[in-house]
Amino acid sequence: MVGGDALRQLEPALSPAFKAAVLIKGQARAVSPGRIGTALAQKALDQGAEVLRTDVSGLTRQADGTWGLATSSGAVQTKNFVIAAGVWSAALPKPLGLDVPLVAERGYAVEFPNAATSINNFVMDVDAKIVASSMSDGVRVAGSSEFGAFDAPANPRKKALLQTQAKAMFPDLDTEGTVFRMGRRPSFPDSLPVLGSVDGAQGLFTAFGHSHYGLMMAPNTDLSSFSQQRF
Repeated sequence: MVGGDALRQLEPALSPAFKAAVLIKGQARAVSPGRIGTALAQKALDQGAEVLRTDVSGLTRQADGTWGLATSSGAVQTKNFVIAAGVWSAALPKPLGLDVPLVAERGYAVEFPNAATSINNFVMDVDAKIVASSMSDGVRVAGSSEFGAFDAPANPRKKALLQTQAKAMFPDLDTEGTVFRMGRRPSFPDSLPVLGSVDGAQGLFTAFGHSHYGLMMAPNTDLSSFSQQRF
């Protein structure tokens, strides 16, 4: 527990309304999740993967046992197919009889590219249930979750709420050019992902539903270690 001058030294920009904090040491920080994704994609390319940017609208089992994909770039046929499309994963296998209770756990964030404020740690306002951190593109304040359909529009009131809460934490924060974002986490009622082969569908695999932990878990997902028996 830290407070008083020690807290001011740790986080000089923090509002004096915050009198004490719990300091958790040894935490890792990802200042640019997008760059992590880019690095992982490049690693896959270096190992021989081919990237095709296209929209997939249908999945069917072919007479020879392979899988056929209807895409905006034309038909694609493959022996093995992994469904790993996050919150959009549930629709594709549904015509095959695989109906999973996947929902979008929608999380909101505001980014301040001209923040003029530096944050040395992840700072959580426990009462407001938000987390502030310095990112490569400025300061990000994230929090607030809600369950809903993956294609439901964002709640515009969240932007004003998060911006107000951010200013309460860091009074000198420059909010000019605020960017409002909403992410859709693929979540199941038991908070566990579906990983592995699909019963009765040789060559079809699932790897989605990582909820809040996709950034850490998805790159380490090894489908050979799992078999799906949940639904």
